[in-house]
Amino acid sequence: KYAEAEPLYLRAIAIDEKALGADHPQLATHLNNLARLYFSQGKYAEAELLYKRAGAITEKSSDPDHPNVALFQSNLGYLYNEQGRYTEAEQIHARVLSYREKTLGPEHLDVAISLHNLAFSYSGQGNYLEAERLYKRALRIAEKAVGPDHPEIAYGLNSMASMYEQQRRYPEAEALYRRSLAIREKTLSRKHPYIATTLNNLAYLHLALDQPDRALSESRLATDIYRTRITEASSSSDRSNEASRNRRGFSTHLSALTVNPLREAPALLVGESFQVMQLMQATGTADAVAKMSARFAKGDGELAKLVRDRQDAEARRARAE
Repeated sequence: KYAEAEPLYLRAIAIDEKALGADHPQLATHLNNLARLYFSQGKYAEAELLYKRAGAITEKSSDPDHPNVALFQSNLGYLYNEQGRYTEAEQIHARVLSYREKTLGPEHLDVAISLHNLAFSYSGQGNYLEAERLYKRALRIAEKAVGPDHPEIAYGLNSMASMYEQQRRYPEAEALYRRSLAIREKTLSRKHPYIATTLNNLAYLHLALDQPDRALSESRLATDIYRTRITEASSSSDRSNEASRNRRGFSTHLSALTVNPLREAPALLVGESFQVMQLMQATGTADAVAKMSARFAKGDGELAKLVRDRQDAEARRARAE
């Protein structure tokens, strides 16, 4: 509930600044928490400023070896990875890894997290050999620290599978996605977005392997999770954020629908495609969807063209951003 959380964080920050001063470690913690909220909303510029301010306060007011120094730096590096700023992220994660290995020991879970983050930076730059080495080491440490069925393991498996997919090592990628999904379905709530993420990854992979029937089934499950999350969101901004998080998944769903691998009635697919489009925008009404579906329910060809036009528009939007 982002809309409800933000004013609470802002109030806590204002109270800290007034009561404790602008350089107090507690203020840094609240700045970091607000930055994480902004990161989850895709407000990367705002998050970056807060992460940097939190880090500067901690470095100034605490011991240089205080764990929060590494934590706030790690969060900033994670943000850079998400933005595709892999060189900057690599520099940060390498420093944090060195610090954590020195202060926590080579087998600590936080070391595994830093290894994973650094591997992600390497993978983004195409340095797959080094990334694979770090991913494997991170998984080995994490499995020893928390066991083989912990959500942290699923996260690492998902990232490593994505790297294999980029290299067209599809059988290895699918095996890791499957294992990640099994862990997440076992340990997370049924409508958790991480389950949808792995389902979407499998669907995208199966489209690449020319297996649209499997892709469509997985996409439908993922879209159903986000339909629930969007419907249950408490504000329009939260609904928009949920829709944005699954934009790629919705596009994959539409791609699978254009193939019609299960030979379903075209009118049904048209209706489904517009419901997916509506979720992508998190706007509109069911009546609008029904009218649009009736208008275009004329056959596979028109449906395919309509969806392709939509995907082209989405691609143009993504390039512009």
